[in-house]
Amino acid sequence: KDFNVDVLVVGAGITGITTAYLLKKTGLNVILIERGRVASMDTGHTTAHLA
Repeated sequence: KDFNVDVLVVGAGITGITTAYLLKKTGLNVILIERGRVASMDTGHTTAHLA
């Protein structure tokens, strides 16, 4: 299936979920994709433990 979006967010950790949420609030069409489980604890490793 084809999708027409403004922003594709890859990763549903806290950073990805927050980014998608904030972009959606501005009126953008956003899709969030995750290969595994949502909030599966990778954010700390990929954001230098800022989460």
